Amino acid sequence: MRKSLFGNLIIGSFLVIGIILVTITVYFTTYMESFAIREKARLLESNVDDIEDATYFALTNQSEVMDIMFQNIIDTVSSNTQSSVTVFDNNGFMLATSGKKLNRTSFEKVSDVVSKPVLKGESIVTMDVYRDKSGEKILTVGAPLIHDNEIYGGVMFNQLVPDVMSMYDFVSHRMIVMIIIAMVMAGILFYVLSLRITSPISKMNAAVIEFSKGNFANKVHYTADNEFGELAKNINMMAASLDNLENLRKGFISDVSHELRTPLTTISGFVEGILDGTIPEETRDEYLEVVLSESKRLSRLITSLLQVSRMESGEAKLDRSDFDLNELARVSLLKFEMMITSKNIDVSLNIGEGRLMVNADKDNITQVFINLINNAVKFTPEGGSISIEIEEKRDKAVINIINTGHGIESDKLQFIWDRFYKTDKSRSEDRTGMGLGLYIVKRILDMHNENIQVQSRVDEFTKFTFTLAKSKNSGI
Repeated sequence: MRKSLFGNLIIGSFLVIGIILVTITVYFTTYMESFAIREKARLLESNVDDIEDATYFALTNQSEVMDIMFQNIIDTVSSNTQSSVTVFDNNGFMLATSGKKLNRTSFEKVSDVVSKPVLKGESIVTMDVYRDKSGEKILTVGAPLIHDNEIYGGVMFNQLVPDVMSMYDFVSHRMIVMIIIAMVMAGILFYVLSLRITSPISKMNAAVIEFSKGNFANKVHYTADNEFGELAKNINMMAASLDNLENLRKGFISDVSHELRTPLTTISGFVEGILDGTIPEETRDEYLEVVLSESKRLSRLITSLLQVSRMESGEAKLDRSDFDLNELARVSLLKFEMMITSKNIDVSLNIGEGRLMVNADKDNITQVFINLINNAVKFTPEGGSISIEIEEKRDKAVINIINTGHGIESDKLQFIWDRFYKTDKSRSEDRTGMGLGLYIVKRILDMHNENIQVQSRVDEFTKFTFTLAKSKNSGI
């Protein structure tokens, strides 16, 4: 059974909140108990001096009246500190206890755990000595009684730990309630945030499922200005690219079939006509020229497909060398002299007078020029113009190939580098192409780690700009 991300987030958030709540509660309770014990011990120890003076005076001035006064002092301290007060001698025997009539002949002894360290001059704070009848721990604070630097006894304060904590219970309970309220509010906030996170993810997941079925029309409708909005935008762009690729794939079979069938049909038909005598002998050379032209066209198509296959498989390697870019541009342009003349195209070649040496794979860059110039000539109308410009910028050579004509619509610019893409299959100017030229150009320049950009204004011009690295010996 598929687990819900939203459910996991909610369960996880409440587990985290619960752990935090328990941790804070335990820590706060422990801290408050420790604080309460320390404060109570400090309060009890602050009364030792009064008991010390009263005890010494009572022992040195024994009388019935003095005993009554001494008992009253002990009871008063006991009442003020809300604790039981016991005074014992230097042997650990009780001299007086709050709430009881003074009896120095009872011979009751204080626990050695308290009396021994106290009679050695130590003050102690412990909860491990006494417990009441119900088993509750009792806080015990002990301190020595000293006169003239001589220990003559000790005093012990006892109070139930729950009584010590009672004054802090209200604060503790209020604090715990506030913590619980804060955690509940945090849980609600986390719930809302979880919805904000999982909702766009669910939408994107639904869209991607549709994409996997081939339905690219189902876009992600999420336009918030955040990371999810950016992701949704990128997913929609990916869907558009996949949709275009799918259409190209479908069209590719038809295009390849047509492009292969047309020259093969022509070649087959003319050869059969020559063999069976349908074509007169005096016109055979003319038809053989057509057969040769179609054969070359078929060869170029197969060569392009094989080159694309090698590039995509990573088999294509660069053979870099230094060569004159200006000369390569002139030679490449001359190959299109007949096509340019037949369309009465005005051509301008704006390059430097000297040499411009670059370091690249010469054969590949020649193909870049051939493909781009061929593209320019193909889409330039009769009487139009083509301009090739080469200039130096720091360590780069920048090449611009510009032609007048219909141009490329802005919504199609992002697809022109795709395999088999044609800007408009209905336009007669593009019937001879397979949509591989610009794809090959882009791949070659990517292999050289160079950039190529395109600018176009409909019914005005199209401009391709790419860069090449200058040779380190460019000054030669």
